[in-house]
Amino acid sequence: MANLQKIWVYSLLAAIGLCTVGTAQDLGGDEWGNWFEEADTTTAKPDTSKTDDAWGDWSTGDAVSTEAPAPAANTDEFSDWGIELGTEGESENTESDLAVSKPFDPNAPYGMGMAIELSAVSPFWVTREMQTWYSFMDWRLGVRLPFSLPLPIYGIRLTANAEIASFNFENTFPQGGKFNGISALLYGRAHYQQFGLDAGLGVFGKSFGLLFGGNYTYSLTPALYVGAGGRGVWVSQVDPLGSAGWADIQILAGYKF
Repeated sequence: MANLQKIWVYSLLAAIGLCTVGTAQDLGGDEWGNWFEEADTTTAKPDTSKTDDAWGDWSTGDAVSTEAPAPAANTDEFSDWGIELGTEGESENTESDLAVSKPFDPNAPYGMGMAIELSAVSPFWVTREMQTWYSFMDWRLGVRLPFSLPLPIYGIRLTANAEIASFNFENTFPQGGKFNGISALLYGRAHYQQFGLDAGLGVFGKSFGLLFGGNYTYSLTPALYVGAGGRGVWVSQVDPLGSAGWADIQILAGYKF
């Protein structure tokens, strides 16, 4: 029992001595603190070797840029617009690439294709033989044939035309008399810009006749036009007068095919 007490006392003294030595060495001081700090620093410290390499790449110009590259010009869109880019980046347009549309000009010639004309006609002058004859409103339906002949004179072109028309005169004196019916005419027309001159021949009922006239036309659309003009007519036989003649005015509307 005495031996056990001695062992317990010695053990207690040894423990006190160890505590005293540990306190003298500062087990919780800088050395142990530095060891834990170094361990923490090593764990949290980033990899500086890669960072140094990256900075070295940037300094030498080999680093890959993280910025998005500027969008290149979409040549397909420019080509769809009919624009080609030159060597200096300027657009180069050609007449073949751009659609050229001419504005409608109402004063331009209304064309030399086939056309149909409808006219309202009224005589306003007659020769001496028909001074006592009364005239009526007449109509004309003409067709311009689809061919023309150019002349080397101020851009004049010749066209051929066919026409049927009415004519109607009546003598107001007691001796009476009528001259009416349907005429069939063929004539040529010389076109200069919007002006036309007519000259031709045909039949008025059973009588032979000649015509000479002129007109001016104005285009409303590329196909539709209107106009006005006058014409002189000579007829070989008007019963019972013999040969006679008159002049009329007309208002016309035409359509070109």
